[in-house]
This record gives sequence, C-alpha cells and structure tokens, in this order.
Amino acid sequence: MFEGTGEAIIYPSAPPDLFAQEPLVLFGRVSPLPEDPTPSTLRITGTAAGGTHYEKTFNLNFEEAGNPAIAQLWGRARIKDLMKQMFGYETKAGVEAVTDTALTYQLLSQYTAFVAVSDDVRVEPERESISMQVPVEMPQGVNYQGIFGSANLARMQPRMARLRARSSAAPKFESFAAPEQECLDAFDTTLIDPGIIDDEEVTLIGQMIDDEDLSSSRSVGSNAQLQVVIVTGLDQAAVADLTRHLQQLNLPSGFSGEIVFEFVVNKGRVGRIVLDEEASTLKELAVIERIKRSLISWRVPQSATGTVCLTLRIQT
Repeated sequence: MFEGTGEAIIYPSAPPDLFAQEPLVLFGRVSPLPEDPTPSTLRITGTAAGGTHYEKTFNLNFEEAGNPAIAQLWGRARIKDLMKQMFGYETKAGVEAVTDTALTYQLLSQYTAFVAVSDDVRVEPERESISMQVPVEMPQGVNYQGIFGSANLARMQPRMARLRARSSAAPKFESFAAPEQECLDAFDTTLIDPGIIDDEEVTLIGQMIDDEDLSSSRSVGSNAQLQVVIVTGLDQAAVADLTRHLQQLNLPSGFSGEIVFEFVVNKGRVGRIVLDEEASTLKELAVIERIKRSLISWRVPQSATGTVCLTLRIQT
C-alpha cells in the first residue's frame, strides 16, 4: 500500500506468491510527482509460511528528474498486466491502452512495431499488386490429423487417396514427416503441387471442415437467437451474406444482451476481432468465443474491405 502525495499505480496489480529466495519486484508510478521533499512510504503486507503475518515499510524519495529506463520498465509491466486482462478476448479499450502505453514509452507490443523507413523505392508504385498462393512445406512432426482432426481425416481419406494418385506423376516437395509418424502412410506431410488440385476439390475439403464445426456447435447449442442489429463498413450484399452465416450458429441458453465487435476485412479474410466492451452488455466468454470462431470462418466477399463494426443482439 502506497502512502504519500499523489496517486500510485503499481504493477503487477496482484502480486504473485513467493517462494524461498525469490524476490518481489514491483513497478510503480506516482502522478503527479510530489513537490515537497516529504518522503512517501510503501507498506507491503502478506502471509508467510506457517500463517505468520509479514509487514515491511519502505521510505521512498522521488527525484525531480525521471529515469527513462525505469519508466520503460513500468511501461512493460503495465502492458503485461493489460494483456493478462484480455486473456479470454481482446477488448477495444484494452487494445487502445496497450497501444498508447507502447507508443508513450517507445516499446514493442502486440499492436506496435519498430519500423525502419527507407527512401529507396524497390517497386513500381503505379502498378497494381498481385496476390499469389505460395506452397509452404509442412513443419516436421506435423500431419493432416493434427490439423483437420480425426473425424475429418476419416472422411477425407478416399478423396486424399485420389489426390495422391493424381499427383504421382507431378513434381512433389520432399516429405518432412517424423519417423514416429510413418504409420500414417496415407497422410504424411508430402505436399501436393497446388496446380493439380482444382477448385472443386478445395471447396469440398473446406466444406468438410465447416460441416464438422457446425455440427459440433449444434450439439451444444440451444434455442438462443442471434440477431444482426447494426453493421457498418459493408455493402448490402455482404451484410446479407454475413447475416445468413451468423444465423446458422446456435448459442448456449441463459444469456441475453448485445455484443459489439470491430474487425478488419481484407482479401476475403476477417482480421483481428476486438470486443467493444463499453458498448456491449453481454460479456460471457463462451458466447463471445463461439461468435468469434464463426466470424473467422466467414468467407468474406472479395469486394469487402475496411473496418467493420458489428452489433449483435442475443435473445433467449
């Protein structure tokens, strides 16, 4: 507990349990800085081993000039504490607080980066950018079962066998399967040249995964109703498509309220989804996570791009 002039913000906000010979490190900031030379005090209390009470008081003297290095340590501790608060889901206020702290103290965070700016122009700015699909080799020890799941793997086995037969004469990338996974002969990590897979094959494989996710959500779902109230940043066709997609999702019963999301759509994909906690009245983690998964799986129309603000109403 801080006792003195000004308001102290100390991190970590909840000090952890300590073991023998382990130090307790706290980062504090006092604002405004006291003008008088009267020292402030920091009182630490706790329960030691055996249930005995522990208490220690420290005298604090603040210099007129701050220490930038110590200030950055406080900023790092604040960012760490804010990210722990967003463990379940990211919030708009939390993202803004982390970003502001990182920019103020010149720190790297999940939402900021150090950028080297060069005046050299290595591309022609007048030409349009081209998106290309680049085949990437699967990491060692990773297999199709770990990505698609055992249920989807059994359903995909006949189709993948046909794809393997069609690719026998085509160039292949070298396999990176681990020795202990050689038993999965039909589903090793040998990658197939994307040029021999047509759109129909890719669509059917993707549909298998979507059907599995939808069936699992229906098995847990109930009579909860989801309504799209307000959508900004999308045209009418995209709004209608998003509404149809979300209305296929069933949610757990017993929850009612409104949820507001903000996310970016670009090149047919949904980017980081952030919850507007202040505008939302429903903050149940299970409901939020289920809707976020549904938004990520939405096949965004190629014409849609920009920031989208989505307001949903949950009624049971």
